[in-house]
Amino acid sequence: MLGSEQMMESKSIDPRIVRTKQLLVDAFLKISREKKLSQITVKDITDIATLNRATFYAHFTDKEDLLDYTLSVTILKDLNDNLNISNVINEKVLRNIFISIASYIKDAAKSCELNSEAFCNKAHQRINNELEIFLRLC
Repeated sequence: MLGSEQMMESKSIDPRIVRTKQLLVDAFLKISREKKLSQITVKDITDIATLNRATFYAHFTDKEDLLDYTLSVTILKDLNDNLNISNVINEKVLRNIFISIASYIKDAAKSCELNSEAFCNKAHQRINNELEIFLRLC
């Protein structure tokens, strides 16, 4: 189950756009494990993604916009990968949600370690928002 925004987006979006955004997300995830968010530049991201800055700005307003998108996409992917949701919320579904979120937090630990409390707070806020959307759709 995707969040409502991603569901609409995934139905009508050009595969090249999906691929480009994924390259940027992957590059951002890679560099965020090596550098603090304040030290990451759009050039760093585009160099790793092998894209130019104009392409970056065609999809995102700045690195914080990319961060929000990345958090949303990775949280939703973890939830979708780990859950097989019917319209019923039961103990198994809740357990899988917990495991999925714990796994996401574990994977994000290195980025949080480097990027301070603000980064982690943003990640936790995004987890809460996406989880609320996810549970409303169930």
